[in-house]
Amino acid sequence: MRRFLAVAALAAVFASSSALASAAVTTITLVSVQIKEKATATGLTIWDNDVRAGKRIGHDRLICTFTPKGTAACRIGFVLAAGTIRAGTQLSQT
Repeated sequence: MRRFLAVAALAAVFASSSALASAAVTTITLVSVQIKEKATATGLTIWDNDVRAGKRIGHDRLICTFTPKGTAACRIGFVLAAGTIRAGTQLSQT
């Protein structure tokens, strides 16, 4: 379930972020390799190394905070050589 939540959060973040992108669009292709996960009663944090063509090009961290209403407020930050990408989304169980 936690892994599904993380994947759903990433998909929602990128879907909502693409709508806000400026006219100059750059596509970044990478693979996030999970290096650490911490789950608590109130949330989930996942740390990843970001890899392209076998070389580490950066890292990211996904943080989801669970609410009593069955939702999760998630945010992610990617740190790459060209700069930092930050995004967030709200997820529900429905």
